[in-house]
Amino acid sequence: MYFNNNNRDLFIKAFENNTLSASYCFFGDDGVGKMTCARAIASYIETKTFDSNFVDARIFFPNEKGTFGIDEARGVKNFCSSAPLVSKRKTAIIRCGENITDQAQSALLKLLEEPPAHTLIILIVRNRELLFAPLLSRLQCIYFSRYTRKQIVDFLVSEHKILGSEAEKIAEFSFGSLGRALSIAKKEIEVTDHIEGYIEREIERYYKDSALKNSSVLAKLLKKEADIKEFVVNGPLQKKAIQYLENETQVS
Repeated sequence: MYFNNNNRDLFIKAFENNTLSASYCFFGDDGVGKMTCARAIASYIETKTFDSNFVDARIFFPNEKGTFGIDEARGVKNFCSSAPLVSKRKTAIIRCGENITDQAQSALLKLLEEPPAHTLIILIVRNRELLFAPLLSRLQCIYFSRYTRKQIVDFLVSEHKILGSEAEKIAEFSFGSLGRALSIAKKEIEVTDHIEGYIEREIERYYKDSALKNSSVLAKLLKKEADIKEFVVNGPLQKKAIQYLENETQVS
């Protein structure tokens, strides 16, 4: 893990001092180290190293339909019900994504209201506002910020031996996500296709959240779209953002 070691080290200190809480929520953009940090914590609790395999930890994902539903929540509960084999705690890492159902949240809330003493539960989401307020109140929320452009460039140059000019280009298109930068560097995704999908999702996300509150962010996204000639944004999304920004200008 790179740069987000501060979050990891805070957890290790809490574990060593026996002040670790029972449940947490890691939230922030994709590719900023949430899962990596969770895995490192689980590994350390079990083996005092950061990259070993688990015995008393398990990662829970959405089902094949992309939904984290009641069956997945029951799987978490069943896992937490038994005692750890070799570790002080059993760690449940729940990568519930953006499609966690109301029933699953209710089931997890019941679990978190009286969590077994030997468990550590970590929910990983992009946007914590998707979770019920009662469920959030049971979680210690930790924000994972985006990386700076310089951090991404330095990492690509030092760890992957990428030329500085190429690293600069990748960093520009990564939007603060180290995971996204690595995918571009490894040619797992085409830069232009990735930017198109990312900016579409960002415009839609900010517009749905609050076009008024996010008007400046929307303006920056539209400018980014204009600066990247290879990118053609989805028409309806761009039209929505432009229409709102025009209205906002008139109001202000």
